[in-house]
Amino acid sequence: MNAKPPKIRKSGKAAVISIGSQSAFFTRKANDKLDEGDFLSALRYYRRALACVPFDSKEGRELCLMIADTYLDMDCAVEASAWVAPLLRPDIDEFRPAVLRLGHCLASRGELRAALDCFDFSLSAKLTTEPLQYNDALNAIEAEDFCEEYLDDEKRSEPILRDVDEIEAERIANDAAALSENADFTAAIALLEPAHARFPEDARIFTDLLLDYYCEQRFADGLKLFDSVSDKLKNEFTVQCCAAMLCHQLGQKERAQALAEKISEFKLTDPNELVRAYTVMMEIELFDKAIVYAESMTAQEPYNRTFMHFLAHAAYEASDAERAKNCYAQNLIVEPNDSVAYFYKKVCEETLAGGERRRFQIEYAVPHSEFIARCKLTEELVGYTREELEDFWHNEPKTMLRLVNWAMTDRNCPFGDLYIVFLLLVDFERTERLLRRLLVEPDCSPVMRRLAAAHLQSDFSGGRKDFRFVMLSDGRARICALGDSVVYNDFPQCYRYIFETVAKELEKTAEELMGPALMLCKLYTLAHYKHKPQLPYGQKEAMAAAIVYFVLAHSHDRETPELSEFAAAHGVTVRRIENAIDRLLELPELSENASGQNPFNDDGDDDE
Repeated sequence: MNAKPPKIRKSGKAAVISIGSQSAFFTRKANDKLDEGDFLSALRYYRRALACVPFDSKEGRELCLMIADTYLDMDCAVEASAWVAPLLRPDIDEFRPAVLRLGHCLASRGELRAALDCFDFSLSAKLTTEPLQYNDALNAIEAEDFCEEYLDDEKRSEPILRDVDEIEAERIANDAAALSENADFTAAIALLEPAHARFPEDARIFTDLLLDYYCEQRFADGLKLFDSVSDKLKNEFTVQCCAAMLCHQLGQKERAQALAEKISEFKLTDPNELVRAYTVMMEIELFDKAIVYAESMTAQEPYNRTFMHFLAHAAYEASDAERAKNCYAQNLIVEPNDSVAYFYKKVCEETLAGGERRRFQIEYAVPHSEFIARCKLTEELVGYTREELEDFWHNEPKTMLRLVNWAMTDRNCPFGDLYIVFLLLVDFERTERLLRRLLVEPDCSPVMRRLAAAHLQSDFSGGRKDFRFVMLSDGRARICALGDSVVYNDFPQCYRYIFETVAKELEKTAEELMGPALMLCKLYTLAHYKHKPQLPYGQKEAMAAAIVYFVLAHSHDRETPELSEFAAAHGVTVRRIENAIDRLLELPELSENASGQNPFNDDGDDDE
């Protein structure tokens, strides 16, 4: 998405810091650097100012907003959201402007529907006691108009009438793309091969088939396919890139370089195409051309950390270690805890000192030796006592922060939750900021997001049942409350089986008892699912039957079924049902009603 909503920037120089404090000096210096357009120096001064005040003070929170604004001016939405996330608490005055900035972060990343939610939140009269500022309201309304207009344009771009063959080809391509995303390239190829024979001139089917051949390492089949199609299909940019890679893998270096020359003739402006061209040039070891593409990317987005990595990697491979070191140093100003940039900057320094060049691995992956070292360190940390862990944090805080950053930036990190737990033990305040960031990261896995919510509830809510936070869920931004609420989908499968079985049976035979029965299911589940996530064999079937029998026996309008016949009809023994009913009566909510009276209202309002 090239277009972007209007920037905020109006509050970047808010005079909230005491003039007499040391932070005021650094803040003024940062503001001066912003006026000069020197964002990196401004970030360093803002961080120094923040180090002079408590993070959770009003001055600290205002400085966080300034840092987020600076990152937004740099088009670094991910980094901006990291500074906004700790302020997404409805109990503080900065909640409204933080939600507004979160909307800008999400809009910059293409999450337009979630951004619209945030802009709506920021305009809500009941959001917080802090009054709505005129400039913030105007900015939110303009940003909302942008998001809605862009979404409307997307809808209008779809044609009303389409050719049947075109629709069928698109359906096959979409099905194959879904398989490719799950790395099931064999199944994708099985769909695309007959589709290509049926639609030989369909560019998307041909291109996807060629790419899947490459991913499946069927290089000869891919090159044969490339040679068999018309020049019209061959001359497309992505196809040329893939063909160059195929020739390189098959050892046809001269042909690969000839294709690379054709690729360099394309006038590229789209970042995705520039990345693809850069990857091809790096693969076939044309590093000077790779530098040209990396420079084009950084010219468009000077503070994009990924593009900085690309330029540094290409420069190092082209024997310019000094330039590579400077690129990694600049990256560390944008994100001081970028463990990959930190490691490769040291490699560049060693190369400049000793003259020995080292072979870089994939720029995103942690090098093998460093990976092993981190895993060994983690194994040592697991065995540390609380005092030893606190000593390690006191002596080597940067090492711990880089490990945590590894968990945040590399989804394949094997110790992600462990590092967060380590940080919880030694620095609650910093960990809360990290966990809040996880909750609003669009690409964060649901497992990590639930982990963040669970830790926030147990360690930072202080037992408050009204503990609230902003969370991105299913593409929507929502204000969530933990308290005692539990989502049905979070229950283990055996407990969900009880809900579904009871609902299915009573829906046909006694629908008016559905509410009391499901309430029994809920009470039993909440009492047991945490310490007993898996029920013994046959217990879930017995409990489902026992709940149905229990509500039928306590109903004034229903005749109590004969227990032995009821048990036989449900495939369980009488003894199992009796034991299950005993477990129900042990629940605190039912124990005082064990005399046989119906503990539920007849209206069944507690349906779930």
